Amino acid sequence: MFRNYLRIAIRTLLRQKLFTMINIVSLSVGIACCILIMLFIKHELSFDKFHHKADRIFRTLEVERKPGGERFTIGFQPLPLGPALEAEYPEIQHTVRIFTGGGTATFNQKSFSEDFVFTDPAFFEVFDFPLILGDPLTALVNPNSAVITQRIAEKYFGDENPIGKQMVTKNWRREVNIVVQGVVENPPQNSSIQFDFLMHIKQYPNYERNLNRWTNFNGSTYILLEQGADVNTLQDKTQAFVDKYWGDMRRRNQEKGNLAPGDDAVQLHFQPIKQIHLDTSVNFSPEATSNPLHSYILAGIALLVLLIACINFVMLAIGQSTSRAKEVGVRKILGAQRIQLVSQFWGETLFLCGFALVLGIVLAELLLPVFNQLAQKELTLNLLSDQAIIIAIAGLLPIVGLLAGSYPAAVLSRFQPVSVLKGFLSIQQKSVLIRVLIIFQFGLSIFLMISTSFMVAQQRFISTKDLGFKSENVIALNTFGGGGDEGEKRMLRLRKSLSDYPQILGVTGTSATFNRGWDINSFMHNGVEHSAFVYRVGYDYLDMLDIELREGRNFSRDMSTDILNAVIVNEALVEELEWQQPFSGQKLSGWQEKKIPGGPVVIGVVKDYHFLSLREEIRPVILMLDPEWSIGHIFVRIDGDNTPATLDLIRNKWSEVAPNVPFEYSFIDEDIARQYESELRWQKILTYSASIAVILACFGLFGLSTLSARSRIKEIGIRKVLGATVSHIVMKLSNDFLKLVLLANLIAWPVAYYTMNKWLQNFAYRIEMDWWVFALAGGLALFIALLTVSTQAIRTALANPVEALKYE
Repeated sequence: MFRNYLRIAIRTLLRQKLFTMINIVSLSVGIACCILIMLFIKHELSFDKFHHKADRIFRTLEVERKPGGERFTIGFQPLPLGPALEAEYPEIQHTVRIFTGGGTATFNQKSFSEDFVFTDPAFFEVFDFPLILGDPLTALVNPNSAVITQRIAEKYFGDENPIGKQMVTKNWRREVNIVVQGVVENPPQNSSIQFDFLMHIKQYPNYERNLNRWTNFNGSTYILLEQGADVNTLQDKTQAFVDKYWGDMRRRNQEKGNLAPGDDAVQLHFQPIKQIHLDTSVNFSPEATSNPLHSYILAGIALLVLLIACINFVMLAIGQSTSRAKEVGVRKILGAQRIQLVSQFWGETLFLCGFALVLGIVLAELLLPVFNQLAQKELTLNLLSDQAIIIAIAGLLPIVGLLAGSYPAAVLSRFQPVSVLKGFLSIQQKSVLIRVLIIFQFGLSIFLMISTSFMVAQQRFISTKDLGFKSENVIALNTFGGGGDEGEKRMLRLRKSLSDYPQILGVTGTSATFNRGWDINSFMHNGVEHSAFVYRVGYDYLDMLDIELREGRNFSRDMSTDILNAVIVNEALVEELEWQQPFSGQKLSGWQEKKIPGGPVVIGVVKDYHFLSLREEIRPVILMLDPEWSIGHIFVRIDGDNTPATLDLIRNKWSEVAPNVPFEYSFIDEDIARQYESELRWQKILTYSASIAVILACFGLFGLSTLSARSRIKEIGIRKVLGATVSHIVMKLSNDFLKLVLLANLIAWPVAYYTMNKWLQNFAYRIEMDWWVFALAGGLALFIALLTVSTQAIRTALANPVEALKYE
């Protein structure tokens, strides 16, 4: 019997080649999307689970309760926290601090900029990062020892054995000779802790000064509990610890009104390491996190695409019911039971789905590089070794089979043989279910088109909005000054060496570029606490970026008092401090008063400019001259006529003025654009999703319109004989479908408006939601539907009516 069912299924599928192709393509695309999203979600859920002691590893969090009741959670912790916890609580087996800092590393004339991680010797006893060379128990015991990753070993040493080799590292004016005592495998991508250089915690800059500073929050602190210890019991005992070490800080902030009253306004929490990656509730976190909403959105998109494919199958199966009705009637008369018919139709669906599943796996493998680039992952599809993916993919077959085949099997097996053989079967393309499915398909497609349009418009708005300064053709060089006036000297030497070249339009220095490196300082002004972003800049900073002065003057080399005694502020700070004009000459009391009695003098006010991303409101800014502080970045404006040649010139001059410092640069406008990589990535994902959804919906609509035209071929023949025109017949065949697409618009518009309005709230500066975007998406959907339906309708309308009526 199985062989008979299989033979019938193959014959049926081959007889209906067009509809078979539509179903296979739709299902394989839907299955491929599901496989890719399953890989993504599996990777997101796997973070930090590779540590064998993961159930006993916790990250410490400081949680503050604000006056309004909201909670503010900080992942950064002070340097002394780890040793104090280990000394106070015997149930803590180890504590590990992870503090980071940038600098340079040098070996045999090879010098590169690197990110250093300073940690405790117990690092490898707590975390599972396998060492290729060296002993994990002793690799970090010596304060001058270091452990490097495979990629760093290849970068500096090539094929040499790096163990015992000495390197010179420089970080914040400190030169340290370190000895490589271990080589560790590159941290896996699903690790919240990423590193290339591991150094002893005592090499952390200002280690001695910060060792007893409980209010200097700079790094992460992890704890490893003893076997059998309960983290909740430990949590309940920490209030006394908080009172002992953070009690004074809590009371000061409560007096200022920054914290809610009560001893529990500051708490110490322990977060399981396996929860770090998907926990976005931590306000400031050294470890990168991922919003779980992204996984939900991708999963929803994949399921919707698969659902559209299943809807195509259902609609086409119901649409073909007339052609298979007589088969069902004959089989029932010959004694076939309904359960046998249901099994047959389900078997046909599973056979088709199995073929689509194979194609879907191949398609997923082909699309994986593109998906990895979009998602910024390194996912792989290992069907031979990944049991979870094998089970998930195998589970897709019965799920898709049930989704796609249940309703058609129930409908077809329910036909009464007497009604079928007498020709009383009603036309199925007007089924209420089919109408609902068409509305759903196109409603989803319209929603995705509208969402994509607004994301593209917002991205264009971001890239074209006047930021209040000119970033084009400005190169930012990392000086790795590290403190003192070293960066300032490099800037001056570079400016002098480039001064005779016409393609160089200016050189200046700053402590920070636009998306990294800035400081936030708090200060009391007239009894009220304020905060501002502080940039230490060179004389030509405003001119270089064409930042407009609203009032006052720029820094001047002729005014010696400008150094350390004068500042320039922006309009946002003036507004926050509620100053009255004239603003120039005001004293910024409460800020830097230890160095400048009474505070520095405001010599100028610049118009507000967007130094942060457009997600943020413009915040108060203080610009100051300070050669005693490092010039962390040098800005060079070029004419842009021959950028590669100009870069080579700057590179050569840099090797002369800073021979031991790597040439590391970026264009400011590219730095600014990188702030919106996430939005751009999601825009692309939605664009692809919308395109796939529309194409699959059109496939289904094309197949259904073909069936509709075939079922009405004699009606069309009669109409043509009676004088109906081709356009009249086309509109007659298309009218029903266009009404459904119009209704889909009316449903999709409010859903899209609500969703995109919520998304745009993430930006302090955003586009308006113009009505014409909805109209354009709706019109495009109607046009696509009309084009799809009319293709088959025109073909039918042009057919010779004699062919349709010759048997009547």
